[in-house]
Amino acid sequence: MTSPKHLKLSVVALVSLAVGGGYGDPVDPAGDVDPEDARDTVRPAAAMTGQLDVLDSVYWNTGGANWNDNTNWLTDEPLGDWYSVSADTQGNVTRLSLYDNDLAGSIPAKLGGLDSLRYLNFSSNDFTGSIPAELGNLVSLRGLNLSSNGLTGSIPAELGNLESLWGLLLQGNSGLTGPLPDDLTGTTPYVFHWYDTGLCAPTDAAFQAWLDSIPDEQGAGDCS
Repeated sequence: MTSPKHLKLSVVALVSLAVGGGYGDPVDPAGDVDPEDARDTVRPAAAMTGQLDVLDSVYWNTGGANWNDNTNWLTDEPLGDWYSVSADTQGNVTRLSLYDNDLAGSIPAKLGGLDSLRYLNFSSNDFTGSIPAELGNLVSLRGLNLSSNGLTGSIPAELGNLESLWGLLLQGNSGLTGPLPDDLTGTTPYVFHWYDTGLCAPTDAAFQAWLDSIPDEQGAGDCS
């Protein structure tokens, strides 16, 4: 029951994610643009202290000096001018889209502190290690793309806390293993890709019904 279900694909699902060999940022099914994204965002000191700490951690822990593009990172320029960062008018990071940018190492657990983050795209990089459970703290997240990396281990149950999640892309991580957590049934994604992994879907009726409810679900198979 986990074979691709393309019949339900909308035009939005076809165009929203494909970028070269990886995937771009998931977008809302209605195609709306996040009204709070601002390219000229200032950085109010009170709102930005914790946000900057998280971005510093991303830079230093993923080899920022060796990224393909790190324009304005760790500078005093507005966050909206940092490469692939968007922020709202209060200076809260809402989008981090560093796909295909030669990031390496482990995904920083501190990302869980970006509580206004709506889109996170780390696809087509060189990440290793496990998916941090702290990503489950990103309750505003709509799109999570970790595809085409070298991630390993199981999927943290905490991702089931992402009730606003619209797109979840995990494909192309052969080291991800084990059954998908039952907690994922607490989410309602429109797109869920997890093929080319070592993951499997629980065979109980409730989980299979959840998979069948996802318009664009492409998976690796059922657990034996």
